[in-house]
Amino acid sequence: MSKRILSALLAVLFLITALPSTVWAVGEGNMEAGGGQTETVTGDSFWNGDWGIRFCVVDVASQTVVSATYDAANRSAGYEGHRHYGKTNKFDYRNGASLSGQVGAYGWETPPVTIPTIVRTSGAPDIKAIKNYFTDETVIRWISDVTGMAYDTLINGDYKLFIEPILYFTFDGQKYAMTATAALFDRNINGLLLRTLGNATHQQLPLALYLEKNDLGFTKWSGAKTGIQNDTNIINYLGMGIVSFIPEEEPEPGTEDGDGPTVPISFRKTDPERFNAANYNTGLITFAPASSSSSAFDNISGAVIEISGDGVGAGTYELPCTVELGEGTYTVREVEPPYGYLLNDSWSAEITVEVEKDAEGKPVEGAEAKATITVSGGGDTDGETYATVEDYRQRGRLTVTKVDNETISINHNNYRTPQGDASFVGAVFELRAAKDIYLPSTWIKIYSEGDLVATAVTGNDGSFTIDGLEQGVYTLQEITPSDGYVFRDAEKRGQIYTITNAYTGSGTNILSFGDKDASETGNSNQYANTVIKADLTLTKFNENRTVENEMDGNAYEMNKEPAEGVYFAVYLNSKAAAGDNPIYSTTDDPAGDGTGSSASTAGWGYLDLVNNNFYSPLPDEWFKQRDLDADNPLPNGNPSVEDGREEETDHAKISMKDLYMVLQTDRTGRASTLDPSTVVYCSWGELANSAEGGAAGIDYRLPYGLYTVIELNPYEGREPDMFQVFIGRDPDSDPTTAPTETKSGSGEDYPYTSGWYDYNYNYILENKTLKQTVTVRKTDAQSGKTVPAANTTYRVWSWDNISTNGSTEHPLRPYTRKIVAADGTVTADTVVPPTIMMDYSSLTLALGESAAAPDVSLDFFAPAAVTLKDGTQAISWTDAEKAEIRIDFANAYAVRIADTGIAKAEHQADGSWIITGVAVGTTRYSVTLPGDQTITGTVTVAEGAETAVEEPVTWKVDGHWIHQTIDYPNPYTLIDFKTDGTGTFTLPDYLVYGDYLLYEIESPEGYVQAEPFAFTVNKSDANDSKIYLTLNIKQADVPQKARIVFEKSGDLLVGAEVYKTLLAMNGLKPIWKVGLLAGGTTFELYAAEDIVTPEGTVYYRAGDLVDTVKTDRTGMAQSAELELGHYTVKEVATTWGYLTDGEPIDVELAYAGQAVTIYPKYLEVENSRQNVVFKVLKEAVTKSGNKPANDVYFGLYNAQSIYASADEAWIVMPRSNFIIKKGETVTLDIGLSSLIADEQITVAVDEIENPEEGGEPIVVAEVTNYDNRVFRLTGTEIGSMTFTVTAAGQTVTGTVEVLAEDAELPDPMPDAKPVSSLQEGDEELTMTVTRTNYQLIVGKRVDERADELEVTFSDGASQEYSVHVEDKDVAVYAPDSECFYGISAGTTAFTVTNTDGLTVKGTIEVIADSDDATSDEEDGEAEEPVPVVPAADTPEAIPATATKNGVEISEAVIPAESLLEVIRIKDGVGTSTLDLPLGSYYIRELKAPSNYEYDPDQRWYFRFEYSPLSGTTVTVMANGGHSIVNKVEEEPTVVVVVPDKEPGRMELDKPKDPNRPSNPGTGAVLPREYASLVQEEKNEDTLTHIYTFTADESDDTLQVPEELSDGSLVWKLQGVDYKLLNVIPGGKRVEESVSFGSLDSKTVPGTYTVTIDGEDVVLQLETVNYTEHRSEGTKGYWSWDPVNVTGVLYGDSDMTEYYLGNALIPYNYNANTPVVSGYESAYLQYLGLDPDSFRVKSAAWRGGWTTDKEGHSVRYVTLHCSRQTWHDGNPAVTYYSAEAVYSNGLTDGPDRYEIQASANYVATKAGIASGSLWFVAAAVGSAALITILVITLKKRRDNDSEY
Repeated sequence: MSKRILSALLAVLFLITALPSTVWAVGEGNMEAGGGQTETVTGDSFWNGDWGIRFCVVDVASQTVVSATYDAANRSAGYEGHRHYGKTNKFDYRNGASLSGQVGAYGWETPPVTIPTIVRTSGAPDIKAIKNYFTDETVIRWISDVTGMAYDTLINGDYKLFIEPILYFTFDGQKYAMTATAALFDRNINGLLLRTLGNATHQQLPLALYLEKNDLGFTKWSGAKTGIQNDTNIINYLGMGIVSFIPEEEPEPGTEDGDGPTVPISFRKTDPERFNAANYNTGLITFAPASSSSSAFDNISGAVIEISGDGVGAGTYELPCTVELGEGTYTVREVEPPYGYLLNDSWSAEITVEVEKDAEGKPVEGAEAKATITVSGGGDTDGETYATVEDYRQRGRLTVTKVDNETISINHNNYRTPQGDASFVGAVFELRAAKDIYLPSTWIKIYSEGDLVATAVTGNDGSFTIDGLEQGVYTLQEITPSDGYVFRDAEKRGQIYTITNAYTGSGTNILSFGDKDASETGNSNQYANTVIKADLTLTKFNENRTVENEMDGNAYEMNKEPAEGVYFAVYLNSKAAAGDNPIYSTTDDPAGDGTGSSASTAGWGYLDLVNNNFYSPLPDEWFKQRDLDADNPLPNGNPSVEDGREEETDHAKISMKDLYMVLQTDRTGRASTLDPSTVVYCSWGELANSAEGGAAGIDYRLPYGLYTVIELNPYEGREPDMFQVFIGRDPDSDPTTAPTETKSGSGEDYPYTSGWYDYNYNYILENKTLKQTVTVRKTDAQSGKTVPAANTTYRVWSWDNISTNGSTEHPLRPYTRKIVAADGTVTADTVVPPTIMMDYSSLTLALGESAAAPDVSLDFFAPAAVTLKDGTQAISWTDAEKAEIRIDFANAYAVRIADTGIAKAEHQADGSWIITGVAVGTTRYSVTLPGDQTITGTVTVAEGAETAVEEPVTWKVDGHWIHQTIDYPNPYTLIDFKTDGTGTFTLPDYLVYGDYLLYEIESPEGYVQAEPFAFTVNKSDANDSKIYLTLNIKQADVPQKARIVFEKSGDLLVGAEVYKTLLAMNGLKPIWKVGLLAGGTTFELYAAEDIVTPEGTVYYRAGDLVDTVKTDRTGMAQSAELELGHYTVKEVATTWGYLTDGEPIDVELAYAGQAVTIYPKYLEVENSRQNVVFKVLKEAVTKSGNKPANDVYFGLYNAQSIYASADEAWIVMPRSNFIIKKGETVTLDIGLSSLIADEQITVAVDEIENPEEGGEPIVVAEVTNYDNRVFRLTGTEIGSMTFTVTAAGQTVTGTVEVLAEDAELPDPMPDAKPVSSLQEGDEELTMTVTRTNYQLIVGKRVDERADELEVTFSDGASQEYSVHVEDKDVAVYAPDSECFYGISAGTTAFTVTNTDGLTVKGTIEVIADSDDATSDEEDGEAEEPVPVVPAADTPEAIPATATKNGVEISEAVIPAESLLEVIRIKDGVGTSTLDLPLGSYYIRELKAPSNYEYDPDQRWYFRFEYSPLSGTTVTVMANGGHSIVNKVEEEPTVVVVVPDKEPGRMELDKPKDPNRPSNPGTGAVLPREYASLVQEEKNEDTLTHIYTFTADESDDTLQVPEELSDGSLVWKLQGVDYKLLNVIPGGKRVEESVSFGSLDSKTVPGTYTVTIDGEDVVLQLETVNYTEHRSEGTKGYWSWDPVNVTGVLYGDSDMTEYYLGNALIPYNYNANTPVVSGYESAYLQYLGLDPDSFRVKSAAWRGGWTTDKEGHSVRYVTLHCSRQTWHDGNPAVTYYSAEAVYSNGLTDGPDRYEIQASANYVATKAGIASGSLWFVAAAVGSAALITILVITLKKRRDNDSEY
C-alpha cells in the first residue's frame, strides 16, 4: 500500500516537473532554432502539426555513427502507414546515400518524458526548453537504454548525440515521415514539394534545429532565422542539433601560460571560388547549370599551418583551430592544403603579440596580451583575432581533336585531315559524370552519376578544350558527327571514353582518354570518325545523227552506240582552284598551283586547252576529241555563254587542283570505281601519270563532297557531258540544293539511310549531237524570280552578213520605236531598218572651212535581205512602214564629233548639219541612227587643204528574223515565239552556229520592254576540244515602276493694288494667286493593298509606309521608284500658313506600256491658306450707360512691310543705317518672308566701352517693343553702336548713330542701306534652259533633240530643279528620262525652277499625228535610195536664262505703315473685308461722330499668327476683344484736380504671399455627426462611447456591447442615454455619386452642390470608400515663374513724371511702355517685395488715358514680374482615391430621426487568464494531495515499524 502511494506521489511530481530542469543536466546542447508563419494548405497536400525526432550516437574522433538510428514521437500510434526513407541520418546522406523509399512498417519510440515542441506551426520553438530536455539525465538514460550503450560510456566525452527533427505530413494524398532532408525528395520532383508545402517542409522543419557552431564536420548556420530555405542550404546546414556530454573548453584569453599572458588567434581555411560551372563556358563549351555558394566554403577542414616565432604557441596545427599565442613575433604559413586543394605557398600571416609594460619593462599586473595581424597572398583578417587562408581546388583540362579513322585515303594520306568536303568542325560531344562527383573537403555533391556535365562543339581546327573540370570520373561521347562523317565503323552511336581527373596536389591536370585501345586511330586525345563514301558508275552512249547547218532541220536517227575510250575527270569542287594548297607544294612551286617553271613541279597547273598553255602530267590523248567525220572538220567559234553569267567562260579551262580520279569507259561504254580496270588515275599516287587499270583490292570510293564530272574527249560534233554529284546526299535530288544528311542527337542512333552512306551513284550518259536548243526563261530583273506570264512575245534576229566595206561590226539591227497613246500608255514597235548608204566616211577640211555632214540614204530593195526556202523574203516593208522609217531616221539624224577641239558639228536652222575645222588634226565623227545606233567616219583638218569626201559606205540589212516550222498538228511557220504559263519557251528547232539577238516584242503586263539580248551558238573545234554548255538564256525584264510627282499649290501673295477705301482714301489691297507653295509639306505614302509584282514578289503589305516625301522650295517633290499598284497618300505636315483637310488621297499606278521604264504620276494637291477675320468693338458713353457705337471709322495699317510669298526664310530691313538725336525715337521696319511671317522677333543692341576707368558700359540707344513685333530705338547716349535683329534663326544687323540734342541732322540724310539675311556676296547665279519652245506630236516622242529638256547652271547655282507643266492633259514631263511627251493636241506653259529660286518659263505645242505616209514605188519595182532629210520643220530652239544677284533684296509689296482698309463701325462692330497675310497690324481711329471724342494717334496692335489647329479661319479682335470706348463731348468730364505739370500718382496691387507662395491644401474634415462612433470618453473608472444612428421612430434604442475589455480592465455597461439630434424630413431623395483622385489623406469634402430645376442644392456626405495608392517621388526645384501686377496711374497725358510711393518715375506720353529700367528697386520697395526672390522685367499700358467711375483721369498699367518659386518635389507618398455618395438626407417616405446614444461603462478588475487556470488548479490540487499523503504516511509510520 505504501509503495503504491509513493508511486502516485512521484507521478504527480513528474507531472509538475514535466519540462527538464538544468538541475539534472549531463551535457551541453549545440543547437539553435528559428521559424516563421505557415499557411493553411488544403486538399491533397497539408500538414496538421505532427512532428517527431530522429537520433543516433556519433563517435567524436572518427565522426562516424556508432549506434542504430531511432525515431521518437510523443504519440504512440498513428504513423504506422507513413511512407519514409528508412532510418537514414544526415551522416548517411553526406556519405553518398541516396533516397530509398519504403511504404509502411514505420516504427518509432515514445519517450517517457514528453518532448517539448520542436516543430511549431508558427514562430520559433523554445530552444532553451529543447536544450534542457536533451541534456536531462532522465532523457539521456532513456536514450542509453534505447541505443544499448551504457550510460557512463555515453557521457564520457567520446560520443555525442545527433538529433534531427521529423515532419509527418500529407503530400499529394500520401502520408510521409521525413527529416529536413526532405529537400532531397524535393529535388527529385523538381521543387513541387517546396511550391506546395514550402512553409512547413522548407521553413518550420529545417529551421526547427540548426548548429550554433561547427561540429562533427557540419557547419553552423549563419543565415536567416525565418523564411523559406532552398534545398542546398537545408541539406548542408539545417535540421540538426548536437549534444556534447563533456563541454569543450574554450581557451580563455589572457590566461597565464608560460612566461606571460596569451591571446587566442583563430585560423580557418576558405575557398573563394565557391562553385559555378558556368564560369568555364566558352564559345565551344557549354557547362550544364551547376553551382553552389555553401557556407562550407568558408570553413574547410584539413589544411595544416606552421606557426614559427619566438613566443608561446609556435607549432604546427590543423585547421580550423584557435591558438593561444604569447608575447612575440610570429610568421604563419600553410604547409599542407586540404584534400583536393592546391597549396597556397604565397600565403602568409605576420602576427605580433604585445603586453603592456611598466617603466621597468615588466608586464603590468593584469595587462592582457594584444595581437596585430597582417595577411598577404589571399585570405582575410580583422587585424586582431583571426586570419583565413584562401586555397583553390585542383582542376583538370581536357583537349580532344577529331581525326579520320582511315590512315591512308584518297586526297590526303593523313588521318588528321578530313577527306573530300567532309569537315571536323561542328561535331557535338557530351561529357557526363561516370560516378557521383563531390567537391573535395566540403563534400558538396555537384553531379550524380550520368548527369550531363558539359556539351562541347569542335571548332575550326577540329578540336575543343574543356577547362575547369572538377576532380572525378567522367565519360565522353560524340552525339552528333561533323559534316561528312558518321560514327567510327558506321556504328549506331559514338564510342565512349573514360576520363579520370584525380587529385595530384600540383598544377592543372592534363587529361586524356584512359581506356582507348592502342589499335585505334590516333593518340589518347584523338577521336576518330568514318567518312561517308560512295561508288560512281558511268555508262556512256552516243546519239547518231548527221550534222547539218539548215534552218529548218532534218529528222533524227535514233540508233545509239556505246562510247568507248572516253575519259572522265572527277574533281572536288571546293578544292578545284589554283594555288593555296600545301598538299601539292614543292620547292619550285611553293603555292602548289603549277606556276613554277621547273619541269619537276609536282602541282597540277591551270589547264588552258584553247591556247595550249598548261602544264599537266596527264597523257595528251586524254584531251583529244574523237573524230566523227574527218572530211567535215568543225570550224572555230566564240566561247559559249554560261547560264546566269555575263562573262564568257570556257570549260576547257580546267583547274587541275585536287583531281581525284580519271575514269575511262570500256568497250561497253562503262567506267566505275567498282571496276579498277576503268580507273586510270587517282590522286593518292598508285596510278599517277598512268593510263593503265587500277590495282584490285583498292578502295576507290569517293569521299563525302560535291564533285564535278567532266568529259575530256567527246566524239567530234558531240556535246561533252559535265555534271555534278554530291556524295552523301540523296542521289535523286539536285546535288547543289538537296538538304544535308540527317544526323543523330543526344541519345539517338545515327540514321543510316540508302543514298546517304556507302551508295553507288549510277549515271547513264548520252552524247547528243552539238546543237543549241535555245530556252528562254523570263525573269524579274529585281528579284531574279521567273515571271510566270504567258504570251510574252519574242523574235530571234540572226546576223547573216557583214558590211561591204569589210568591217566586222553589225551597225544596223532592228530598233524600237516608242509610241505614246492618248491614254498616256507607251507602247513599242520593233522595226527592221533597210540598207544604209552614207555618201562618205572620210572628210578632209581646211582650217576654218565647213562642209555638209554625210548624207544618209535608205535602200528598201537592193538587196532585199534573205530569201527563205519557201521562196519568200525574210524581211519586207509596207509603204506606211517605209514612211515611218524615213521619219525615224530623219528625226534621229545627228552628228557628234569625238574631239571638238579639232572639229565641230553644228545644226543649222533649216535642220541640216555642217562640220567645221577648228584645229589641225584627225578625229572621228558619228552619225546617230534610230535605236541609239551609229555609223562612223573620220575628219581630218589640215592647213590649206582642199575639201574632199571619200570612201562611201553601205551597210546591208545584215540579218533576218528566225522562222521555224511546226509540223504538228498542221504545218505552219513561226516568227513570233511566246512564253507559256511558266514564263519560258523553247525554240521548236535548234539554231546553227552564229550570232543572234533576242528581241522582246511584247512584254508581260507590268514590265518594261527588255533591251535586245545578244547570244552566240558555238560548236566544238576538232583540234582544241573546247567544252561548251547548252544555251539557256535567262532574259530579265525590269518591272515597270512609277514615281508620284507632287505639286503643292495654294494662294500666294504676288502683289498689291491701289483702291479707294471708305472716306475716299487710297488703300493697298493684297493680290493673291494660286501657285506652287515653297517647301515644308510632307506626304506619307502607304500601300493601299499588297503591292505584288507579276512574278509574285510582295514588296509591301497593305498599310505599310512606303515612302516619306517633302516638297522643296519649288513646291514639288517626287517619290522613290514605286512598284505598280494602289497607294494612299496622306499629307502629314503642310507649308507654314496653310492647312490640309487631312483626307487621304488614293493613287493608282497602272501599267503604262512596255516602252516606259519609269513613268511619272502627277498628283496636284492644293491647300487652303489660313484666313483671318478681324473685328473691332466700339462703344459710346451716354447718359444711360455705354452703348454700341455707329459711324466710327478705323484705319487698318500694316505695322511691318509685307512681302510677296517667298520660297525660303529671310529677314529684310529696307534701312539698316540710322542717325538720330539723343532722346529721339525711330521705328525699325523689319520684314519677314511668308514662311516665317509670324515668328517672334528679337532686337539686341551692343554696348560700347566706357572711356572712364571702371565705368559701366554705355548703351547708346534703348530698344522698346510692342509684343516682340514692333521695335523702336531711342537715343540715350551720344555715340554709335550696332544692333542685331533675329527671327527663326535668320539674322541681320544695323547701325545707329546718336547725336547731341542740339546737333544738326545731316541734310540730306544718307541713302538707306538695305540688308537681308540671304545676303551672300556679289556672285551672280544663272540657270539656262536650252529650249523653251517645244513642238511635240500626239502619241509620239519626237526625238532627243526636240523633246529632251536640257538645263545648265553657273558655278555656285543649285542644280536641283523641278518642272511644272500647267496643263497635263496636253503634255507631261517625265523626270527620269528628262523628256516631255505629247498627250493631246493643244498648247500649255511649263516652268523650270531651281532651289535658288531661279525660274524659266516656256511653252509646249502638241500637234496631231498626220500619219500621211504614201507609196513612192510600184509593187515589185525597184526604188532608188531615198536621202534622209533632217527634220527642218522642228522649230529652232529658243533658249532662256534666269539670273539672280546674291545681294538682291526683296522689295515690299506693301510697305510698312500703309493703309490697307477703312473699317466702319455699325452697331458697335467693325469687320475687315480684306484677305490679310500673316503678320502684325494696328488700327487707329480716323473719324467719329461730331459729338464724340477720339484720339487719332492712339494705336491698337494685333497679330495674325498661324494656328494650324484653329481651322481655315481665325478671328482676331482688336483691344484684346474689349470694346474701344468713345466719350460724348457734351458730357462733363470729371477729372482729378492735379496742378499743371504736377506729378501724377501710380498705385499698384500688391501680390498675395509675394515671396514664398504655398500650395493650398485639399479636402475638408469629415463632420463628426456623420460618423457611427462619434466619441470615446475614458478615465480611471468610467468609459463612455457616444454613437449616432438614424431610426424610423424617435424612441428607438440602440443595442450596444454589454462588456468591453482592454486586457487589463473589464468595462461593464451601466446604461445608455439617448438624445434626439435631428428630424430628417421625408420626401424625394436626391443622391449623387462623386469620384475623387489624388487625395493626401482619407478626407473628402463634407458637402457637394448640384443644380436641380435651376436651383443649387447642397448635399451632405453620406458614405465614402477609399482606395490606397503609392506613387514614385520627384525632386523639388526652384524656378522663376511669371507674375503680373496690375495698377492705375492717376494724372494726365501732359505730365512728365509721377509718384510711386516716395519715388518719382519719368513719364513720356509717346513712349509705348512705362519706364522700368533703372527704377526696378523703386517698384519692389513700393510693393514690399524681396529683391532676392522678385524681379521686375517690363511693364505695359493697358490702353490709353480714360476716366474711371469716380471721374479720375487714369491710365491702367500691368507690371510683368517674375518670382523665384520653390516647387516641391513629389516624395514617394501614399495617396488615396475615393468614391463618395452625397444626398439631401431624405428618404422616399416618412420622416426619420437622427439619435445620439451614450453608452456608459464602469471598470472591474480583470480575472485570471483562463489559459493559466489549469496550472493554478494543478498546483493547488497537487499541494493538497501532497499534504494528505504526508499526513497519511506520518500516521502509518507511527503505527508501522516498516517506516
